[in-house]
Amino acid sequence: MYLIEDMVDMGLKSGQDWPTPAHRLVAANIVIGNPMVRDRGTLNEIVQRVVRIPKKTIKSVTFADLPKYGIGLFAGI
Repeated sequence: MYLIEDMVDMGLKSGQDWPTPAHRLVAANIVIGNPMVRDRGTLNEIVQRVVRIPKKTIKSVTFADLPKYGIGLFAGI
């Protein structure tokens, strides 16, 4: 699935907003160019897991931290 940055918003539920701009940026960095994101279901799952990252943590989260939030580095989710 080819994604551009604006398409990351498709992973939000109807009426849902990003908790912070940083959450959107983290989600975009994970999904854009990720060959494991092959369908909207995977996009939705990753975005929903990113949204659950606490606001106090989101600005310091690293790729090594993502498995703690249920986001695998190579498996897409």
